[in-house]
Amino acid sequence: MKPEQNELLNVEVPDADVVNYHFSPSTLGFYPEQLLENYKAAGSLPDDIIPVSDECFATYSGNPPAGMQRGCLDGIPAWVDVPKPVVTLDDQKKQARALRDQFISATDKMTLPDYSINDVPLTEEQRAEILSLREEYRRWPSLENWPLIPLPVLDENNHLWILIEAVNNGYTVPVWPNLDS
Repeated sequence: MKPEQNELLNVEVPDADVVNYHFSPSTLGFYPEQLLENYKAAGSLPDDIIPVSDECFATYSGNPPAGMQRGCLDGIPAWVDVPKPVVTLDDQKKQARALRDQFISATDKMTLPDYSINDVPLTEEQRAEILSLREEYRRWPSLENWPLIPLPVLDENNHLWILIEAVNNGYTVPVWPNLDS
């Protein structure tokens, strides 16, 4: 007797006498035939299992293609897109505050009176510049449309020496706002 074919997904449905695995659409899990009685005795065997071929088991119990995960279409295993994570406004605020705090922490020692770069003490202008920039970072959460606005400008055109020192002190330059999330 030839096994049936699910034409939609090209998944072979095995003959009843050669079933080695079952699939549960509700748990998205596979259950080996030889352990079904154990699952029943433990009360953990789903009541929606269907027989699947060894080939189906091998395909869908292995590593999924990039960006995919095991799912279920029309009651049988299939690779489905990994859902994009839901990022709430509270999540964005928490991430934004962490970025701000990272900059302030990385520049803390730069505010010490004896801080120097290559054994040259900071000038009063440099000290004023770092304090002013740190204040911009502190005020950033109070600005309109926060947190979906850029961080204070810190790049090769503005405050380059502060950027270099902050990175030397552990700062990682973020991409913000990350509008893809």
